[in-house]
Amino acid sequence: MQLEIPLPPKILSPNARSHWAAKSKAAKAYKSDCYYVALSKPFQPEVSGAIHIHVQWHPKTAHAFDEDNAIASLKHAFDGIAQAWRVNDSRFTISFEKMPPVKGGKVLINAKL
Repeated sequence: MQLEIPLPPKILSPNARSHWAAKSKAAKAYKSDCYYVALSKPFQPEVSGAIHIHVQWHPKTAHAFDEDNAIASLKHAFDGIAQAWRVNDSRFTISFEKMPPVKGGKVLINAKL
């Protein structure tokens, strides 16, 4: 199962210093976007067990970035995906891979049982 979602807004980075209301609004919108992407690709996970999530991060540019912050900025994406699939996101085991840059950037989420 593969999902393609947009890069998270910069405001969702743990290093972003912004007003809580603006961050909350961006988080809700990003979670909703990822929810609908996941809903469009049905996934029937087993009742229990780990769901392996492999993140392929395609940045907008070749500039260096902190992978820990990139993963943390995807928190709301994982919440939306888990909600669409009707699973608890605590079942996700996450791996991360930096990919070559693409215009506009994107994130590919590969899920396996």
